[in-house]
Amino acid sequence: MTGKEKEELAAKLLHMKNAIVSFYEHLAHFTTKDFVILKYGLSAEESNKLENT
Repeated sequence: MTGKEKEELAAKLLHMKNAIVSFYEHLAHFTTKDFVILKYGLSAEESNKLENT
């Protein structure tokens, strides 16, 4: 995978993340651990710690 392909993939992922976060922000009473993980960009390690609580 070239640098440009990686950059394009990262941009698409960022747009998808932003779309999902925007969608969930419109659902004021709907919060899940997955939403928190997406909104705050938690790492896999942080995500696992949150899941274990």
